[in-house]
Amino acid sequence: MGCCVNKGADHGMSFDRGSYLAEELCREEKIIIENEKQLQFTQIQSKEIIRSIKSEGLDNTLSLAQLKRAFIDINIPESAFTTPDAPLRNLLAKVTNDKKLYEQRKLVLVGILLGKGTPQEKCEWLFRQYDDDASSMMDQNEVNLMLNDLIDVAVNVLPNVSKGDGIGFLTKDELDAYRDTLLSGKEKFIEEMIKLIMTEREIMHVELAAKMADTSNILNKLLWSFGIRTLLKKHSTH
Repeated sequence: MGCCVNKGADHGMSFDRGSYLAEELCREEKIIIENEKQLQFTQIQSKEIIRSIKSEGLDNTLSLAQLKRAFIDINIPESAFTTPDAPLRNLLAKVTNDKKLYEQRKLVLVGILLGKGTPQEKCEWLFRQYDDDASSMMDQNEVNLMLNDLIDVAVNVLPNVSKGDGIGFLTKDELDAYRDTLLSGKEKFIEEMIKLIMTEREIMHVELAAKMADTSNILNKLLWSFGIRTLLKKHSTH
């Protein structure tokens, strides 16, 4: 594989899609990012994506008809996910369960990781998905679940849009190898992120977490798919 991110670097940038340092990204990551940019989600506010998906969901899933309605609400045309070579089709294949229903939480996380929004706003929406009792507080187990889900979407779901042949795409073998590299650092990454988020607290208030995301470069990265992958790469063992 190409030469990936410098494992010791933290450049203090606001980690949005327009400010990453392309020369520090490996070939695989550059290709994934370019293909993610082709998805309509990147042009829509995260909160609008989330509201639309959740308004149509039932029992945490969506049928194809419900998904179409949700996408129409945010001006994503049906052709974007019905055309055979549409990138969105590859993504949706990764958020479908064995009953051929679309998993609401994964779609919401796609909206958070690709959609527009300030770090504080995106963080509030993210934590809200795991605050089941509406207490505005999360414990370590809930944060652990959230991190595992974020990794799943950033590593196993979204990179699928870059699968293909030819220039500008990654083969299945290349994608699998890159995923293996990223996931080799998963346990250490989660351990460090929990320490950073919880800061020795038993309970984290959502409002405080949102403020931290607005000022912490590392927590900011958790709100973007490629930010998560670059953090995982820094923790990778190979």
